[in-house]
Amino acid sequence: MLDNFIAKNIDFDRAILVKDKDDRPMMFVDVRYYQTFSSEDLTIYHLEDYQQGSFLMFVNLKQIRIYQSGNYQPVIILKTEEILSFYAPNYQKHPVISQDYLVSLVDSWLSDISYHWKSQNPPFETQINEVGLTSLLEKGFVERIWECD
Repeated sequence: MLDNFIAKNIDFDRAILVKDKDDRPMMFVDVRYYQTFSSEDLTIYHLEDYQQGSFLMFVNLKQIRIYQSGNYQPVIILKTEEILSFYAPNYQKHPVISQDYLVSLVDSWLSDISYHWKSQNPPFETQINEVGLTSLLEKGFVERIWECD
């Protein structure tokens, strides 16, 4: 039935809250693991409901979009597989990816940028630094809002 359905419009729904080193919200992250939400032409609504932070991030199986608050156009779009396969080398070989697994991989990447626990040069750190996100992530922390049932 819905196996081939691809959504074109969705509401932003946070799964992760990233706080800066002073415990202030600086980015909300929406993570969608269903193939249904993997359209590169997806329109995301209600970004204005999350203006408490400086950035918003939307992650699906194909791309990671980063928005500056108040802007409906992403400031950068990255390929999900290129980032997350660094933390899970068999990422692209998984036939089924769960929400919890995808949230954990995004958490790993963001934490690596904050603390360099895995690499001195996490994937795309230079590119996100160009939009001003890296300095906000330094010594910050990731808080899951979405929890697996």
